[in-house]
Amino acid sequence: MLERECQLEAALTQTYADLNTAVDRLDGIPDVVREKIETATGTCPPELIWPQLEGGRDENRQKWAV
Repeated sequence: MLERECQLEAALTQTYADLNTAVDRLDGIPDVVREKIETATGTCPPELIWPQLEGGRDENRQKWAV
């Protein structure tokens, strides 16, 4: 179950990044400006599904997945 969750989370993270890129391009934001924005604001936490567990252990995920 945990392995499948990790696979889904990786796919979701990539889709989220692709969506952000597409929206920025539709809004006419150049890549150079986007890079500056990302540098200034930092990256989104990689833990999109369970942000409260970022950096946590797998056992904690199991507890929250009930």
